[in-house]
Amino acid sequence: MSAPEPVLWDGLGLDAPPGWEPAALGKGYLRLDDADGPRLTLRWQRVKPGLAPAGVLGRLKRKYRFKQDEAPGRMAKQLGEALAPVGASLACLGPDGREAVLFVLPGPPATEGAGLAVLAAPHVRPGESAQPWLDCARSLRGADQGLLRLYDVAAQAPPGFALAECSVQLGHFRFLYRAGSSSLEYHRFAPAQAILRGTSLEAWAGKVFPDRRGRARVFVPGRLPGARGGAGEGFAAALHPPVEVQASPARRLAARWLPALRLLRAAVWLGDESRILAVLAVHTGELSPQFFKEVCARHVVQTPPSQAG
Repeated sequence: MSAPEPVLWDGLGLDAPPGWEPAALGKGYLRLDDADGPRLTLRWQRVKPGLAPAGVLGRLKRKYRFKQDEAPGRMAKQLGEALAPVGASLACLGPDGREAVLFVLPGPPATEGAGLAVLAAPHVRPGESAQPWLDCARSLRGADQGLLRLYDVAAQAPPGFALAECSVQLGHFRFLYRAGSSSLEYHRFAPAQAILRGTSLEAWAGKVFPDRRGRARVFVPGRLPGARGGAGEGFAAALHPPVEVQASPARRLAARWLPALRLLRAAVWLGDESRILAVLAVHTGELSPQFFKEVCARHVVQTPPSQAG
């Protein structure tokens, strides 16, 4: 039997049962489906340290128009028991009558006590065992907001970066993380054979990532340090020509008011299974070239468990 698949998204982590895959994403939202439809819907929001769990759960319940379930069914009871070590939980019924459970997850140590208020709504079909949902519930955990692991990609934004936007379309995944005025934008494109079609990686990257005036950028061949799951000793890359990264204090201050002065770097490379990955950084001098390469090296195409080893 296949092992559970770790999923990390917008500060929440879990181990998805075999066959359950992310089907819908948003800020504080994830739905897992199998081949026949929805399996589990999760909604969450961050909780400031010191807030009473009961009050947080009450606000989340009102936000999503759920009401307290005075006579919880078997699934809600079992989920509540599975989540008992986590802390307070509340059985609810949604507007459509679907059972759900509200609970508060502790956050990772870096969040200094902040946690997540989570609403979990299982999609159970008649006659099914509750075990997959119980196993999934026990695996739920708070995670760093900059960690990403789903579909066939994984990435790690620097501390302080949090999800701002996302777009998941066939052949192009885009995840934007921000920290103040700086941003990191991660892309995963379709297999190279399907989209390059004889065009060089450098020429393709120049057209796909134009400058602010819509003109094609000039990219040059390069290499980035290899990472686990990468191709060979390093990634074949198309690098934007170097720009001044250690900007002066005056320029950093001006860039906060004039976006055109912000410094842009881009890297595109071929990863495992010939997927094309890209990282764009818009910043005001905080990211050194070496640090940017480290960020890129943490953005990899994952090898499916069936092909690993």
